[in-house]
Amino acid sequence: MRRAAPWLLAVIFAVWSYWPTAGSIPGWGGDPLFNLWTFEVAWHNLGTTAGLWEAPLFGGSALGLAFSENQLIPALLFWPIRAVSGNGAIALGAGAILMSLLAMACTTGWLHALGLRRLAEWGGLLLAGCGWLQSQYAHYQNLCVFVLPLAFWAWTAYARDPRPARLGACALAFGWIAGWNLYFLVFADLCLLVLAARAKRPLVLALALAVQAPFLVPYAQVARSMGGYAALLSSGAGLRSLFGSAFRPRLLLPSFEVDVESAGYLGPVWLALMAASLRRPESRPWLVAAAIAFWAALGRGYGLFDALAAFPGPSALRSTGRAQILVFLFSLPAVLGWLESLPRWRAPAAISLALIDLIPASRPQRTAVDPALWGPPSELSRELSRSASPLLVVPEAHERFMLDATQSWTPYFGGVSGRAPAGETLLSALERREQFPEALELTRPMRVLALTPAAAEKLRALPRLQPRGCFRHLDLGTPCLFDVARMDLPALRLDRDTRKEDSRAAGWPAADFLATTSGVLDAREVDRCSLRRTVRVLGMSLPSMLPLPMPDRARYAGGERVLHIEARQLLLRLGGFSPQFTLICE
Repeated sequence: MRRAAPWLLAVIFAVWSYWPTAGSIPGWGGDPLFNLWTFEVAWHNLGTTAGLWEAPLFGGSALGLAFSENQLIPALLFWPIRAVSGNGAIALGAGAILMSLLAMACTTGWLHALGLRRLAEWGGLLLAGCGWLQSQYAHYQNLCVFVLPLAFWAWTAYARDPRPARLGACALAFGWIAGWNLYFLVFADLCLLVLAARAKRPLVLALALAVQAPFLVPYAQVARSMGGYAALLSSGAGLRSLFGSAFRPRLLLPSFEVDVESAGYLGPVWLALMAASLRRPESRPWLVAAAIAFWAALGRGYGLFDALAAFPGPSALRSTGRAQILVFLFSLPAVLGWLESLPRWRAPAAISLALIDLIPASRPQRTAVDPALWGPPSELSRELSRSASPLLVVPEAHERFMLDATQSWTPYFGGVSGRAPAGETLLSALERREQFPEALELTRPMRVLALTPAAAEKLRALPRLQPRGCFRHLDLGTPCLFDVARMDLPALRLDRDTRKEDSRAAGWPAADFLATTSGVLDAREVDRCSLRRTVRVLGMSLPSMLPLPMPDRARYAGGERVLHIEARQLLLRLGGFSPQFTLICE
């Protein structure tokens, strides 16, 4: 009965939090809609001859899923649920329940492998309902937290008995995370690097990287075309994060309302237990690991993550606060191991207090979706299906439009993703400024869709556009579709029609690219451009790829500045280096 109680509570909590419905999904804002869109794209690609990474955003990108989390493995695993239910929202709800129970199961198995006996199941329950995870329900990709304890469980088994079967299982457990969550992948790879180095077993690391390769190659291709994924800013944790929740306040004890990337609620009870467990020598290495994880979660400006950002994987991370899951995960063996060494009545009391502290005040918020999305095509979907040419959407191709557009699979310019190439970033800027004529010139579409009456009114005033009609479409109301007259515009290509002038900006090395002729940029060509910076040090040329700065507009006259680049690295300024910048357009 003692072992059944935590499992019963885990089932109750998972069903209460994520019960699937046909017309809503857990979360708030646009993130839940984007996640459902990602799954719908993956399911569509799995069932057709389309490329596995293809997506309709950014004008129809062959590697569209590689601009953000791909979630290909959960899409494959939840595909039968989607096929039976005929509803993506139900599939995601059922998948969330499954992942919550897997978090309990994998954590329990890992803790058992570490030698814990009486409290392993309670540790699994604590992870499945931990404060960090309760704040992440809008970020569906973070619900797969079970992949971390599963990987550590596989390592523990392999370290104890390095037979070939366990070597393969360990490499697979770390490697397949690439198809679940890229942040968790980086966290797991860093841990595996340390573990493999300490145990002098590099083969498991090499095999894990081999498993990851098919998932990472598309990201490398996108990074090459964009000039890299490097993130200059980070959304990190802070001291308030230890008591912070996002849209999920506590029932009994107060918590700070913080940004979702900063939320990592540990609470006073668990922090007190962590402090008390320091008295047990075996707990201290785990608490040191938890402290290091929190240091990394602070992000840029605190030292550790700045050092880690020298490597390709960590350098792409912006939401460093997600490393707080490791803080709680590493603290579990420390606290539970100490509690098991105490008289039997103290451990249940401490676990009960920790669980009571984690009780949320309400169920997760939910975002509505239209169940008719999975029914017969709407009027607009039938009209859009008449052509495969990319669509310009105004005022923007937001997450709800992206999801609803999966009914017709019409490609479109713009869209929302974790990263965006320079041409699409410029399009978003033009649409925010309501410079719709210039957005038309940048994309050169054959059709334009106005999602709102205000946008439709502005488009009717443009001489190039001919109204085709307004059509009902799910929960988007009645968008209006326009045909675009043929546009013969003078093209301005960045690699062909610009010249570079080196300069300095307030003492920093800089360069300007000036137009050599008048013309209009093409979003798809700008998307394929990046920047190469070359610095000569001790007679050697050291090249590095950089993302292309966003142009200010689409149309330029001869002699006008199209791009301005500055190299604001202190080493370059103090050393008197003059980096050379070269435009690379594939």
